[in-house]
Amino acid sequence: MGRGSYDRSSPPSTTRYLALLEALEVYSSSGFEARRAKGTSLLNTTSSADNVRLCTGHTVSFFKDIEGTIDYARKYFKNTREPFSVTVAGKRIYVMISVDDVHSAQKATGYFSHDLSTIDFMSRFGVTEASLKILFEDPSPSLLKMKGLEPNPSRKHMTHLGAAFLVTQLIPGKKLEDVKDIALSLISKELTWNNIPKMPTAYPMTELTPKRTLLSKWISHTLVESNTTALFGPALLQIDPAIATTFLQFDDKFWKLLYSVPSPWSNDMLALKNRLHCVLVTYLEMPKEQRKGEAWFVTTYELEMRARGIATHDIAGNLAMVYWVANTNTWRLAFWILTYILHNSTIQTQVTQEILSIIRKDSELASFSSALSQCRHLSATYHEVLRLVNSPISLRHVTRPARTATQKLLRPGAQVMLAHRQLLRDEAVFGNNTDCFHPERFLQNEELAKNRSYTPFGGGTRLCPGRFLAKGEVLAFVGLVISRFELRVAAEQKFPRADLKNGAGMGILAPVKGDDVKVDVSPRVGN
Repeated sequence: MGRGSYDRSSPPSTTRYLALLEALEVYSSSGFEARRAKGTSLLNTTSSADNVRLCTGHTVSFFKDIEGTIDYARKYFKNTREPFSVTVAGKRIYVMISVDDVHSAQKATGYFSHDLSTIDFMSRFGVTEASLKILFEDPSPSLLKMKGLEPNPSRKHMTHLGAAFLVTQLIPGKKLEDVKDIALSLISKELTWNNIPKMPTAYPMTELTPKRTLLSKWISHTLVESNTTALFGPALLQIDPAIATTFLQFDDKFWKLLYSVPSPWSNDMLALKNRLHCVLVTYLEMPKEQRKGEAWFVTTYELEMRARGIATHDIAGNLAMVYWVANTNTWRLAFWILTYILHNSTIQTQVTQEILSIIRKDSELASFSSALSQCRHLSATYHEVLRLVNSPISLRHVTRPARTATQKLLRPGAQVMLAHRQLLRDEAVFGNNTDCFHPERFLQNEELAKNRSYTPFGGGTRLCPGRFLAKGEVLAFVGLVISRFELRVAAEQKFPRADLKNGAGMGILAPVKGDDVKVDVSPRVGN
């Protein structure tokens, strides 16, 4: 093809987009120093007026490998864990990597705002500017008096009110139990021999032959479909029985939405996002009597937004965002926990013995689920895997001059990034070899999960409200699988790698594309 021509027969690769982005940044910024080339320093550092170390020109390095860039900076500054700032796409970001600075920022709510990040996130999910304006307006006196709405004595705008509704749904109590009971019941019903997805094999299958399956496919579809029904009742799956598949494909490409990858490089992701959005619009347009079984949050959230005049299209955009948050992490965590258990014979034996001893005593699903959290080796494995494969990053905007725990000045207009993965791998807290799977660290020190540096779910006002539901679902899935089946990793497989490039900063890391675990599954004898 000639120079400048464009082949429309196939989509352009993301690699080509990154190369273009890097070329543009180098061309447009003479101060760009963030090069990964061998022998070239990644960081061009200067002293700034606010006494925070400044690293310039990092759009590409952040885009390609945000955790690797933060790691490099921490080591570059001799592991002092002092805050530093980077310039990304012309914006200054202060990066916090010490436990004192992170907790200080979480407490200083009067100096930081999440609203700009929330507005940006909502707009990416298709919420229009007109609705965004309404969502951040103070409630009118007439709205506060309207019958049928939830009490709002603090006069919160709809966005903060919606966050409060989500907390109410997901903190321990009846509303959480209602959703959890539905989800666990569906997980239990799905985990039968006949429902295990089977890979094509070259040998004839009989009832005595183990089924070979891909662990990620088995787990992801089971948990996403269970969560879908727990949130929206059966109607959403009736509208689109393949919605779990659509979601998982979208989730795999979600990083393109997060990093604002433009068209045409993001067309595949946008098509999937639009498909999810259309399903939710159809759902919201259904008569209420056909939407039985939806969670309290969904009913209340929709009612409050309609009372404010928010259009169905934009309610669907908000619910699509909630749907993504509710599903993106749970299946990944269950995948990694089972993966680590199956690759460690000692842990597998210990965890299996714990689970089988409980299932014999607690035949009821609710009591079995509750008892699982008391299993020492299973709990230690849960905490260690959550520490290892998690990459939570919290962003907020500086609204007025603030100081870190070490008295570094943060200037208004910049962003603050709380890099929790740095805390989760702090050797001063978790001991040596923090990159290795070592659940014994949580057995030897049972207070470790309460340490200030153990922040897998964030903290402060942004502490993940879904942590209780996620833990219940993950432990129940692992417990039911181990109690009902015998699993063996198929031979000649490498341990799957966590994808630190495309999923960093969003929570639980997915396995690298193409990495999975082939397992041979048999019914457990005596079950």
